[in-house]
Amino acid sequence: MQHSEGTFQGDASLELYYQSWHPEDKPKAVLVVVHGVAEHSNRYLNLVDNLVSENIAIFSYDQRGHGSSPGQRGYIESWDKYRTDFKQFLEMVHQREPDLPLFAYGHSMGALVILEFLLKDTDHIAGIIVSGPPLDTTQAASPLLVVAAKFLSRVWPTFSFDSPINPAQLSCDARVVQKYQDDPEVFKILTARWGTEYLAAQNRTREHTSDIDTPILILHGGDDAICDPQASQDLYDQVSSADKTLKIYPSYFHEIHNEPGHITVVQDINDWITKRLPSDGSVQP
Repeated sequence: MQHSEGTFQGDASLELYYQSWHPEDKPKAVLVVVHGVAEHSNRYLNLVDNLVSENIAIFSYDQRGHGSSPGQRGYIESWDKYRTDFKQFLEMVHQREPDLPLFAYGHSMGALVILEFLLKDTDHIAGIIVSGPPLDTTQAASPLLVVAAKFLSRVWPTFSFDSPINPAQLSCDARVVQKYQDDPEVFKILTARWGTEYLAAQNRTREHTSDIDTPILILHGGDDAICDPQASQDLYDQVSSADKTLKIYPSYFHEIHNEPGHITVVQDINDWITKRLPSDGSVQP
C-alpha cells in the first residue's frame, strides 16, 4: 500500500489537509471518503485497510475546522464552504486519477455534505455511498438546544455548546469508544452557527431529496441512536435514482465501519462498487 499526504485549496483558497492510499497494482476505482463532525480522516482506516486490498484507491481529507486542517473547531460561517471544499477535492482527485471511476463515501455529517452537494452538482461522481445520513437527528439534539442555537446564531454565532454526541453510542466496541474519547483531534464542542447551518442543510436535503438521481448505496446501523435509521428508509424511498440500494445492519450502532462486524460492511461496499464498474474499464461521463 502506498500512502501520501498533502494539501489542496478549498473555499477561499484555504489549504486543507488530505491523504491518499493506493494499492500496489493498478486500482479499479477511486473512493473519496468524507468524515463526520468533530472527527477526522484517520478514523476510517478500517475502510482503507480492507478496500485498498481490493484495488480501490482511497482519498480523504480533513474538513475545515477538523483534524489537521485549519479553522475554528466546531464552527462554520456558511454550509456553502463545506460544499465548495468537497467540490474542489473531487476536482483534484479527478485530475490525479482521470482514468478511474470515482465514487464518494460520506459518514454522518459527511453523508449530508455529499447529499446536499448533489442537489447542485454531480460532476465526476459515478456513485455515492452514505452511512448513517443525519436527516433526522431528533434523538441526538433536544428541542431546547435547537431553539437556543437558532437564537444565538444571530447574536453570538461562535458561542459553543457541548456536543450532543454520546461516544458510547458510536460503536458496540468499547475500544473504539475509548480511542474516540482519548483522541486529541476529536473535539467536544459545536457552535451555534454550525448548528443552524447544519439544520438548514438538513432541511434543504429533505425538501429536495427527489432531485437526487445518482446511483446510491445507503447504509445504516439498525441500533443507531444518533441518526434515526428510518431517515435512511425515507431517503431510499424518495431519491429518484434508478440504481439505489438500502442496507440496514441489525444491532450495529452509528459508526458501522468501526463495529466488530465492519468486514461485512466493507465487503458490501466493495461488491457494490465492483458491480458498477464499466466492463471495458472506461470511465463513465
